[in-house]
Amino acid sequence: MLRSGRLLFSLFLLIGWACSHPVVQRVQLQEYVFSDSTYTTQDPKIEGRIAPYRDSLNRSMARVLAESAQPLEKKQPEGKLGDFVADACLQEAAALTRETIDLALFNHGGLRRSLPMGAITLGDVYELMPFDNELVVITLRGSKLLELLNHVASTGGAPVSGLRMLISSNLADSVRIGGEPLDTSRTYRVLTSDYLANGGDRYTAFADALEKEELRLRVRDAIVQRLEKLGQQRQTLVVTLDGRIQHAE
Repeated sequence: MLRSGRLLFSLFLLIGWACSHPVVQRVQLQEYVFSDSTYTTQDPKIEGRIAPYRDSLNRSMARVLAESAQPLEKKQPEGKLGDFVADACLQEAAALTRETIDLALFNHGGLRRSLPMGAITLGDVYELMPFDNELVVITLRGSKLLELLNHVASTGGAPVSGLRMLISSNLADSVRIGGEPLDTSRTYRVLTSDYLANGGDRYTAFADALEKEELRLRVRDAIVQRLEKLGQQRQTLVVTLDGRIQHAE
């Protein structure tokens, strides 16, 4: 609660201009203190209304989606968490669109926490990906894709899927998409987040997109869907680093 301020004056002159002579009225003001503390006691009625919603939310966040055989951590140039997120999003997007998507590309900073060994809950995924960013498929010329990958190299690596490359002198080298060398003259369909597609994290080459397809699927929801499928099939999540991004020797 706010404490009322001290009054600077106790008289206020009210001047009536409706008549030829001003009318002066004396007004007595009094200070009232509503609360002299920044802390208030809990209102049982309000708490009673909030509690069912809070308890329901806590139960939802505690729901176990799948089990992981190891902790999944953020690392560069490649990490198990980034590999899982990029692979999961690419798999779910491909299943949704039923069209070929050449690769997935996200940003390292978008992963907000690691995932634990053992039970992975819905709450864990919300902490990993607290934003409501959605998946989009961007069609780019190979030359523009190379610009993006050079940016990835300059930042030390990022979560990718369907792609292998080396980082050499802060540039992308020996890039292969779907097992084939990058062709700067052809077009590629790149899965990413709407945040990056709009130039976030300096992924400015996305501005030269030839096409943009919005999937209406949140990045977070794609991760949840992938984990739920593993849980329903009673499969344990296992991620093995495969060298998709490495520093050149």
